[in-house]
Amino acid sequence: PLHDEEGQHDKRRVLFQFEVDREKAERLACRIQAVVRRLAARARARTMIREQFEKVFDRENGAYYYVNSKTGACQWTKPVLLGDEDLEIPRDEWRRIECTPSRPGGPTAYYHNPGTGQTSWMSEEQAARMLQRRVRERQAADITGPK
Repeated sequence: PLHDEEGQHDKRRVLFQFEVDREKAERLACRIQAVVRRLAARARARTMIREQFEKVFDRENGAYYYVNSKTGACQWTKPVLLGDEDLEIPRDEWRRIECTPSRPGGPTAYYHNPGTGQTSWMSEEQAARMLQRRVRERQAADITGPK
C-alpha cells in the first residue's frame, strides 16, 4: 500500500507539471498572438497613413512637407506612425487645383507639381502652345529680320 501511495504521489506530480507546462505554453501563445496583432495593426496604420498623406516639395525652403489629403492639414514632420519608413518622393507631374477666383473673371484653377514645388496658372498644354508660338516668332524673325 505504501508503494501505491508513492506511485500516486509521482503521478500527481507529473500531472501537475504537465498542467504547469500547458499553462506556460498558453501564456506564450497569447504573447505571440499579441505581438502578431500589434505588428498587423501597425502595418494597417502605415498603409492608412500612406493613403492619407502626400509628400510635397517646397521650393522656398528646399524641403518636403506632408499634406493630409482628407483634412488638408500640412506639417513639416513625417507622420509618426510611419516609423523609420517614409513616403515616396512625389512624381514629377502637374495637377489641376480648383480655386476661388481672387477677382471677377479670374482663373478658377491653377496647376501644381508636388515633385518640384512649382505652380502655374497655365496648364501644360497652354504652356506648350505659348512656347511653340515664341519659337515660331523667333524663327520668323531669323528669316525675315527683326520687326
